[in-house]
Amino acid sequence: MLFSCLGDEEIKCPVNAVYRMFVLAGSLCYIGLASKRPLRGAVEIAWGVELHPGELYGAAVARAYELESEVADYPRIVIGPQMLQYLDLQARNPGTDVNSQINTSMAALCRQMLVQDADGHWLLHYLGEAFINAVTHANHQDLYQKARDFVLTQIKTHQSAQNSKLAFRYVHLLQYFNAHPASVGAGEA
Repeated sequence: MLFSCLGDEEIKCPVNAVYRMFVLAGSLCYIGLASKRPLRGAVEIAWGVELHPGELYGAAVARAYELESEVADYPRIVIGPQMLQYLDLQARNPGTDVNSQINTSMAALCRQMLVQDADGHWLLHYLGEAFINAVTHANHQDLYQKARDFVLTQIKTHQSAQNSKLAFRYVHLLQYFNAHPASVGAGEA
């Protein structure tokens, strides 16, 4: 679990922490698929308290866990409604100082790294242009092919075993990959 305080007055650009979480979570999900170690997760905002170093308690943990366990359902990173609201508010920040402008730009970039899935939930769009340009660059083509091949293998495996639950999850994931094909030249920097 990764967490960050977004209400610390000493942190002038708190959206940088959100960006780091998006990069890490998206990379772990995408590389996990490419290396045959799928994972799912969620990112949400709520109150929390660190009772001991590295141990977060509170609604932040509960909400993220609920999204991961009940909504994510297959290898994807779900973004909670409070996170969306936070990014939208930060992207409209009227401040004119340097820190406010950087924070606003980072919020807009983070928002560009999201896409709405078929079920209406927002997810980290690791196959999208903003993520490719910010993170995977020239590695995108290779990661895409390895991850997609793994998804196809999982579909065949679960269909053969007549495991409807997992077969449908990977079919849905394949639809995401098919809707966002790796194009020639994508991610080249």
